[in-house]
Amino acid sequence: MNNKLPVIGYRLSGKNEHRKTNTENRTGFTLLEVLISLAIVGLTLTVLIHSQLLSIRQAMKAKYHTTAVFLANEILSDTFMQENPLMRTEDGKFPVRQDLAGGEDYSEFSWQREVEDSDIDGLKKITITVSGPENTQIVLHTYRLQSNIMQTGTKR
Repeated sequence: MNNKLPVIGYRLSGKNEHRKTNTENRTGFTLLEVLISLAIVGLTLTVLIHSQLLSIRQAMKAKYHTTAVFLANEILSDTFMQENPLMRTEDGKFPVRQDLAGGEDYSEFSWQREVEDSDIDGLKKITITVSGPENTQIVLHTYRLQSNIMQTGTKR
């Protein structure tokens, strides 16, 4: 036995007459409902895609910044390995690294090293600048104490 009864609504027409309308015949959505839902979905997708693109761009900037810091530290280490770095300005580009991992291409990065005397006797100021893509620039300033101790040998 079917307990489901048809839904019937009443509508008043012109002369207080009641007319039966069957609301079960209405199926689907109206064009206005579909257009509004498409507009909402479109705006939501636009915002999500825009935020994803910003996230990717920020991740790339962070990668360039981190790479520039490591490369600047490498130039600084090379400077400290020199016994007496020359008082001059040098610059160059980084090569492609060949290692077991397949190598990294740092050719987009350039560097500049400036070694100069400071106001304090025996102290040299070292400035390392690394520039990379998307206006990435790292500047490291440090000082190095130069020892002027001469090693003398004695003859016996």
